[in-house]
Amino acid sequence: KKAIDLAREAIDHTQKNVLIAGCLPPLVASYRPDKAPDYEKCVDLYLQIVREQENFVDLFICETMASIKEAKAAVVAAKTSGKTVWCGLTLEDDENCELRSGEKLIDSVSELQSFGQEEFLLNCSFPEVIDKGIAILSQNCKFFGGYGNGFTSIEPLKTASNVSVLSARTDLGPQEYSNHALNWANQGATVVGGCCEIGPSHIKHLYDTLIDNKFEIVNSLS
Repeated sequence: KKAIDLAREAIDHTQKNVLIAGCLPPLVASYRPDKAPDYEKCVDLYLQIVREQENFVDLFICETMASIKEAKAAVVAAKTSGKTVWCGLTLEDDENCELRSGEKLIDSVSELQSFGQEEFLLNCSFPEVIDKGIAILSQNCKFFGGYGNGFTSIEPLKTASNVSVLSARTDLGPQEYSNHALNWANQGATVVGGCCEIGPSHIKHLYDTLIDNKFEIVNSLS
């Protein structure tokens, strides 16, 4: 609630037409679908989060969903709000286009589409991996996008409790990151941005790159 209040204050201060997204994150640990509760418990917990946010946000983003179970539970709960729901999936750090659970991206999208989910994002994954995932989304989704992270590896998290043990890449500056995001936009991505270790300088460079390449920056759900 405090975060939403601060966001509203910032909007009032800047007089910008900005939408606020409520967030449904992993319930226990990012990148660790094996630690998530069973499906029914996930839905119940996500419903509690939705009820706390739904009257104060414009849409919901289910972020860093590492398994079909997590994603389905979050989306089902978020859709009870009647608001637009974006589903952000996180991919394993290899070239197989699989969720962190080992489930294929294409299978995950297909199952989520079977109960009405249409908007898909790839987030908190290597931008190189998102490059491959976006190619799949572009062939199977009308609304899609991506926002990658800048971690060197998530392996240390297997024996730690938070991301303080992770380190940032030194080969992914604003120009390098913008090249990836521009590639996604050129394939039809509607939403591009940045996740962990992608900072303001990256986003400023990305914004300028999109403008230079004649993309229109809009703040709309349509």
